[in-house]
Amino acid sequence: MYRFIIVTFVASVAGQLQLEGACDFNSTVSVNNLNATQLQGDWHILRRIASENETGQCAFSTLSGVTINNGVFSSAQFEIRQVVNKKVITRKADVTAGSGNQLVFKFSDETFTGLVLATDHIGYVLLYGCNNLQNDTRRNVRAWQFSRSDQYTTAQSTAVNAAVNANVDLRNAVWETLGFNKTDCDTSSAVSIASPVILTLVLYNILAKLI
Repeated sequence: MYRFIIVTFVASVAGQLQLEGACDFNSTVSVNNLNATQLQGDWHILRRIASENETGQCAFSTLSGVTINNGVFSSAQFEIRQVVNKKVITRKADVTAGSGNQLVFKFSDETFTGLVLATDHIGYVLLYGCNNLQNDTRRNVRAWQFSRSDQYTTAQSTAVNAAVNANVDLRNAVWETLGFNKTDCDTSSAVSIASPVILTLVLYNILAKLI
């Protein structure tokens, strides 16, 4: 009986976090006055909530092409790169402004609405994503912890953890911690580079570990 009750409220389907009820963006605390221009560039993905679309290690993201209209964010391009079986897999999305602080991410295989829950615009970002399922009776939750380096400082970790614990969907979620060592970033026998940026980042991380 208890197992049935738990499954009713929380389920992991195909490596994803699904919860009862629709996404509630209005009650979700997020960053106001987000400066998307400052967030442009490359980020390490340190931790993430499991997803069937992202299973690799040595994962990076890039935000580029930010457009601002009348001082308000309008659109951008977003890219995630990860090493899977020694191949670099790339996923790209168009990002557009939604209601309030919401950002709409449109990948070729999924669309979700995101909110930046925490950032200092310099070294860390906590991104929360959600999309409704089954006539808005369930929701699929996504989240990523980004850093400009391959680890957080103590202050950055404290800020991100505080934002995670303040979010009802994330505080009890199971997070995947990603690796950036030589083995994680190895593409030696089967290289598939979708962007020259990933090659530079992979080499940088390998050299950094060796020095």
